[in-house]
Amino acid sequence: MRAAGVPIPARQIDGARRFAIKHMPGMVIIGPGQNIMSRRVTDWFSARYGERLSLDPSDGHFVTEIGGDFFRVAPPKFFGMVKFFADRTLPEYDRGGLDRPVVYNIMESVRDITEELSASLTDDAVRAIHNDFFFGLRATSFLEQNKEIELINKARGDLMTAVDQLLTHPIRAGDAKWSSLQAAEKLLKATIEAHGGKFEKVHKVVQLSEQLTKLGVAGNTRIYASKIQCTPGIRYGEEQCTTREAFDAHKAFISLTVEIYLTSRAFKSKLSWVDIPMSWNPPSPLGPRRG
Repeated sequence: MRAAGVPIPARQIDGARRFAIKHMPGMVIIGPGQNIMSRRVTDWFSARYGERLSLDPSDGHFVTEIGGDFFRVAPPKFFGMVKFFADRTLPEYDRGGLDRPVVYNIMESVRDITEELSASLTDDAVRAIHNDFFFGLRATSFLEQNKEIELINKARGDLMTAVDQLLTHPIRAGDAKWSSLQAAEKLLKATIEAHGGKFEKVHKVVQLSEQLTKLGVAGNTRIYASKIQCTPGIRYGEEQCTTREAFDAHKAFISLTVEIYLTSRAFKSKLSWVDIPMSWNPPSPLGPRRG
């Protein structure tokens, strides 16, 4: 890795990726939910480089709602194939290894959820988290894949800002919606430019989404853009914004990104399109709900 110019902060992730390609039939996970073999690899790098390993192992964070409260979702980084499931009881389980596929409970990605709260969730609540997880995973992975495009890399930063603002106390609703608009604006402009168009220097994401549609990409983006659109004055209380509207704008940006992710497959030479290698065990192994 040193010879290949991989900087120290990136070596833990790159080392796990190389290990997965050579030795694992399934996936190595960096972050919550690691199996014992991938943990040994990442622990070796931690012991060697300590605090110099500063990279976030997740491709990006997003927000899910549980009982009216917001929670950060930070999926680990995956390499290869994985079998996902959702079990509200947060049990210990066989995470796979060298001789069998890697398995992952998506509930482990929800930051700060307690065992008691998780165990109390209804089936519908777990399915809602499942949907948010897979939409968010696809969106953040797509943005990560295209981060060499400056506007998309900046959109990733705006997404993280929106997440932080939704999770502050008190929630900064107007700022969060504005950050979602900023992220959407940059993503739409980058996609327009990647497909040969010229974008206008405006904050009107509905207008930009319509321009993108005319280029043959992402026909449903206007639906999501309308939930994101706001004015600069929203940051100063000149435009009212509820917590619900800010959260809806965040989810709309995730959906807009996934729409671009799915429709850009026909334009592989324009944007880097990456499939998310996964298999989903349907919500049958949800685990018993206590109480």
